[in-house]
Amino acid sequence: MSRMIIDNRYKVLRKIGSGATSNVYKARDLKNNTIIALKILSKTKTSSDVVQHFRREFRLLADLRHPNLCSVYDFGILKDGRSYFTMDYIEGDDIFTATRGLTYEKLYPLIVQLCRVLEYIHSKGLIHYDIKPSNVLIAKGKEQGAESKKPSAQRPMLHAKLLDFGLTGEQKTKDGTLMRGTFPYIAPEVIKGLTVDPRADLYSLGVLLYKICTRKSFKTGTETSFATFLQQQRECVAEPPSKFVSRMPKRLEQLIIRLLSAEPAVRFSRANEVIEKINKFSRKQFDLETEKTIEGYLLSSQFVGREKEMGKLQSLYEQMQHGNGKVVLITGEAGIGKSRLLKEFKTITQMKRSHTFIGYVHKDKTGPLEPFHDIFCELIDYIKKRANLFQSRKHKLSLAVLFKMF
Repeated sequence: MSRMIIDNRYKVLRKIGSGATSNVYKARDLKNNTIIALKILSKTKTSSDVVQHFRREFRLLADLRHPNLCSVYDFGILKDGRSYFTMDYIEGDDIFTATRGLTYEKLYPLIVQLCRVLEYIHSKGLIHYDIKPSNVLIAKGKEQGAESKKPSAQRPMLHAKLLDFGLTGEQKTKDGTLMRGTFPYIAPEVIKGLTVDPRADLYSLGVLLYKICTRKSFKTGTETSFATFLQQQRECVAEPPSKFVSRMPKRLEQLIIRLLSAEPAVRFSRANEVIEKINKFSRKQFDLETEKTIEGYLLSSQFVGREKEMGKLQSLYEQMQHGNGKVVLITGEAGIGKSRLLKEFKTITQMKRSHTFIGYVHKDKTGPLEPFHDIFCELIDYIKKRANLFQSRKHKLSLAVLFKMF
């Protein structure tokens, strides 16, 4: 797919990752001249369940906002029927690679960041189910006052980004017929089909930290068969990390062992408790939340209070589908939620396979029709590249109606 252009907008540069059901590519957004990541369903994964999970992942991420998550932008359908969506491109390594040779004091901020984002998704009633090295990328950058009580502090730091919400689900009882996750990171209660809550993610975090600190895979013994491995995983008999690392901080080892407990009740009940425990033996004191994470809670709160407006927009959208389009003007004071309403509406229409064109008001351009300039430029380009399609009488009439509205 290298160098292919998707939807006349995204130029595929190279493949950067793959999973059980999808592939991820580095791409250039030709409209904005920015680098993004493009996640596309695999050609062999077209069952309705896989497609629904993929759509659900996009819808879920579109509703979440946190500095340790990737933002998603647009959802679309390829000519062959496969779904795709775009998201932030993260330049960095997985957490196992990125932490090689890292001191414990430099590792603690990454653990804290992971705990903050886990606390966030758990507060939404969600469980990730697939915390593992390849799903945590580490990018270098700067963040002001994030890891210190001193708000003016500014320093280069590592940023953890939690990826791949394809397995994410709500808290519920499993019947054992379907296990979410990757061995050996799956919590024992998930394997047993018991009631699962956020502590399952904390178990996975423990396995992740075990591997990072010892540079060895977490093992429960010498597995000779899959059935034996399952039995050993259920028992969760782990060799202590200090067996492989002579100078490992004792209290960090105790924290990891507690996370690896076979009994959820023995583990920490919340990710924030892990941060509080780290604060007891780290040289730094970490805030449970930063300005950026608090902003995420506020901006990703449940979409309520605009049901009437959204219902009206959806009704007009359905009318537009039948050739009766209208111009809608949304007004209100700054901060009242106009942008949030339109973002939500954009997500809904894109998932219904509609193309969305967006225009912006630029401060240095004050023409009376300036907001429509970008929209019509995109629309004209869209039509040019689909000239054969728009030769039909049906589409000619649609264009006539559209331009008549203006």
